[in-house]
Formats: sequence, C-alpha cells, structure tokens
Amino acid sequence: MLSVREARRFLGDGPISLAALSRLERRAFPVSIRDLATVRRHDLTGRVAAGDVACTYTVTVYSTGAWYITGDVHDSGDFFGDSFVLDFLLDQVHGVGKRFTGELGAGDGTRITDQGVDPWIRDNFASLTRLKATIQVTPDVASIVEAVLLVLVVAAVVSFFAGPGKVEARQCTDRPFDNHDQCVEFHKVGE
Repeated sequence: MLSVREARRFLGDGPISLAALSRLERRAFPVSIRDLATVRRHDLTGRVAAGDVACTYTVTVYSTGAWYITGDVHDSGDFFGDSFVLDFLLDQVHGVGKRFTGELGAGDGTRITDQGVDPWIRDNFASLTRLKATIQVTPDVASIVEAVLLVLVVAAVVSFFAGPGKVEARQCTDRPFDNHDQCVEFHKVGE
C-alpha cells in the first residue's frame, strides 16, 4: 500500500488532488489532512506462558495501519525441548493478527519479529486497546523417545554385565576370512 509519504514522491505537472490521495490511501472522501498527517501509536505489551515456555512481547500498531511485533520466547526446561504456536490477535471476529510457530531445545530462546500494514488496523485504530496473545506448547516427543531408549539400552548393558554368571570376551567367529577388523563378542558363561 502506498502511504502519504510515498504519495509526495509523485512527479508531475501539479500537486496531487485530495480525491486522488484519498483513493491512494483507501480512505473515504472527503479526507482530513489532519488524519493523514497525524500518526498515533499504541504499544501493547505483555507476557504469555504455557508449560516451561514463556514469551515477553511488544506489539506496536500505528494509526496508518502499520504494525510491528517483537517477542522473546524462552524454554526453561532442563531436559527436553518444546514446539510452540504463538498467536497475537487484535480482532478475533475478522481474524486480524499474526501466528508464529517454532521449536526450542531445553534452555533455548529465540527472538520473533514481523511487520506489515493492514487497512483494518487503520480503520479501527481508535478501538484497538487490547490484544489477545496465546501460546500452545507441545513437548518434543522425539527427544523424549530418544532419552527413554537410551536409558533402556544402558539398563540392558548394565544388567548383562552385572548379572549372575561370568562374562567372557571372544573374537568374533562369523567374520569373513579377508576381513581383518577387530571384533569382540561378549558371552555369558555359567559358573
């Protein structure tokens, strides 16, 4: 969308008309010069959290329809990471907002940023005083499965070596004749 600042760059025989400027800005005619020249701003800040993931954010909206989102998302978990879906809604009925998705490892953090221009924000700027921010978190299942398998393998190895009977090491017998790699097999031998 072209703005008033961009309209000033128009070159031609004369100044741009107010009717053309109102069409350019997608505003109803007659248009107020004061409304075009005055830029107001709302900073909507907050914090949302779910599980061990939290986000501190700032959403800035301008009367021109411009918007900026910055946020810091952090996973405070010690062992496993999480996937997150972070929604910022200015209006639920019209679906005006932004969605971020991502993954964090345990103890990791990331910064999210985005910007844009939305005519709905410009047209409804005076009523924009609140923001609905939500976060949904899902544990990283692959990390959990990996950790459980590792614990099971370690437990099996420990129980094999620490269990009753003697453990004997032998050279592998099923190796091809021309394979000279070292190979050792462990066998349980009764006492």
